[in-house]
Amino acid sequence: MNGNEFSQYIDRLVAGEITEVDRRFVYPYLSRSLNGKNQEAELPRIGEALVKMAGSKNIKLRVLEKTIWQLVCDIPLHMSIETHLDGDEWIALHADTHYPESDRRICSQLLGLALKFLDLPNDGSKAAEVRRAGALEILADLITYYAIPEAKPAFLSSVRSKNMGECAAALEGLVNYYSFYDDEIESGLEEVLQKILAKTDDEEVAANCLYIQFITGVISDGETVREMDDWKERHRR
Repeated sequence: MNGNEFSQYIDRLVAGEITEVDRRFVYPYLSRSLNGKNQEAELPRIGEALVKMAGSKNIKLRVLEKTIWQLVCDIPLHMSIETHLDGDEWIALHADTHYPESDRRICSQLLGLALKFLDLPNDGSKAAEVRRAGALEILADLITYYAIPEAKPAFLSSVRSKNMGECAAALEGLVNYYSFYDDEIESGLEEVLQKILAKTDDEEVAANCLYIQFITGVISDGETVREMDDWKERHRR
C-alpha cells in the first residue's frame, strides 16, 4: 500500500464502503511511513486521515485511529534518538511552517496537527479523549525541544477536563513545562491539582499533581513525600 492507496482506503472506510479494517495492508504502511525516510511527506496525509476519521461515526475506525495516534506521538522520541534532537537553543516553533531544517519542519507538522485537534469541538466522548490526549502528548514532548506559546494555555485548559486521559496528558505537559521554564504557578491551579489528587486512583496522575506543586515552590520536598505517602495509604488495596 502506498500513500494514495492509503488515502483512498480511508475514504472508503469513512464512507462505509468497507466495513472492516484490513491490518495486513494498513499497518505496514503506517509503520513504514511514520518511521522511515518518507515521514515528512506522509505525515500530512496521515493527519488528513485522522481528521476524516474523527468526523466519522463508524466505531470500527476507533482502534485504527488510536493506533495512528500512538505512532504519531512516538515521533518526537524517535527523532531525539536518531537525530539528536535537543532543546538547548530554545528556538521558537510555529505550526505548519517550512523551516530550513527537516527535523524542525516535521516538528512543525506535528504541532499543526496537535493544535488542529485541540481546536475541534470536544463532545466528551472516549474517541475525543484519545484525540485530545494524543494532541497534548505531542505538545508535551515538543516543548522539551522548542518554545511553543500555545502549549501552556492548552495544558491549563485541559487539566480541568473531566476526561482523565486528557487530564493526565495535560498534567504531563505541565510537568515538562514547569521543569523547563522558570514560571510561577498560575492562580487557581494549585486548587485544581489538589482536587485531582483527591479523586484520582492513578498513581502517576497523583505523583504529577504533587510534582508540579513541588517544582513551582508551592510545597516542599518533605511535603511532597508525605502527601504521596498519604495518597498511597488511602489507596492501598
